[in-house]
Amino acid sequence: NSTIEASLLVLVILALRLLLRNKVSPRSYYGLWLILLIRMVMPWAPESSVSLFNFVPAATPEFATSPPPPPAATGATPPAPAPVTETIPAATQTKTILSAPSAPARASFPWERALALAWLAGVAALGLWLCAANLSLWLRVRRQSPMTGRATLDLLEDCKELMAVRAPISVVACAAIETPAIFGYLRPRLLLPEKLADKLSQEELRFIFLHELGHVKRNDIVVNWIVALLQIAHWFNPLIWYAFYRMRTDREQACDALVLARTGPEASQAYGRAMLGLLEHTKSFRYLPSVAGILENESQLKRRIK
Repeated sequence: NSTIEASLLVLVILALRLLLRNKVSPRSYYGLWLILLIRMVMPWAPESSVSLFNFVPAATPEFATSPPPPPAATGATPPAPAPVTETIPAATQTKTILSAPSAPARASFPWERALALAWLAGVAALGLWLCAANLSLWLRVRRQSPMTGRATLDLLEDCKELMAVRAPISVVACAAIETPAIFGYLRPRLLLPEKLADKLSQEELRFIFLHELGHVKRNDIVVNWIVALLQIAHWFNPLIWYAFYRMRTDREQACDALVLARTGPEASQAYGRAMLGLLEHTKSFRYLPSVAGILENESQLKRRIK
């Protein structure tokens, strides 16, 4: 029921996006997906007679129960006395039980148990893969020393002041990533690809810092982990995968809008050129819940620049 209701809500959100195209801000598009997250996290919402989910049939298990005794009517005749049963010797009872023919067992495949085991296997496989991938990246990042260049740190502090971010953030050059990204939530690190650390201009570095600080200000890493846990639980539903893919795209557009709201519309062309410059040096991006990058989805870059 939960995954069917979530799928219906995804279709409603996609329809609203088509109706509201170019009429609302990117942050409003992203807000629609937050409604989906809230519904999936809290599937037992108060019932309503006008709810869309009333069209979803309830999958309740059926139990074989004995019919309840009829209620006693007022003024009815008293029940008849219980019949006297004749006591049968224990030896006779045993002989009767042993000689009774056994009913043939009807063989049936336990489909429900097989599907439950398949779901559990998918949850375990996807969960272990995500944990292993995040742990591997964390082990590689923690071995790297933070950058200490005065120009880089001064630029980061200026960007933090502009974005109103007060969390302590270190800048790390890392060979494990292909595109700049923010890593972690409690102790966030701004990761720069090792091959790009010395090639980026001050203007490109400034826009990268602003975008990644936007992820910090919007708590996107926390949302990433919630999405990852829900995606693990609904791994068998392709519509949920597509919805979270679109959600990440809208998240990047919302972050772009936040940056341009702080820098002003005159910086929009320079911001777009900075993203195109990064694309020339970026091969791929591996999505992980603990990471939020500036070029997570290259196929949607044209839409973001537009």
